[in-house]
Amino acid sequence: MAPVLREMQGPVRFETRNDLMLESYCDDRHGFLRFEVSPSEIACEYLTVPRPHESWRAGPMLWDRFRLDRKTKTLT
Repeated sequence: MAPVLREMQGPVRFETRNDLMLESYCDDRHGFLRFEVSPSEIACEYLTVPRPHESWRAGPMLWDRFRLDRKTKTLT
């Protein structure tokens, strides 16, 4: 992972976008985002996967999630 990410401590606000904030991150595991989109909401989950030397039988593990209500524009 890039050294700059390892030095960051959350939450972090971005200079170019004051309305965005990084609250948590995982810099020691690979993973993927899963999005579910409906007319009323957008749900997102970040799942980590085992490292190459770990058993793959356990499968992905949930790291973080959020939901965006498209009508009220609120995150939960």
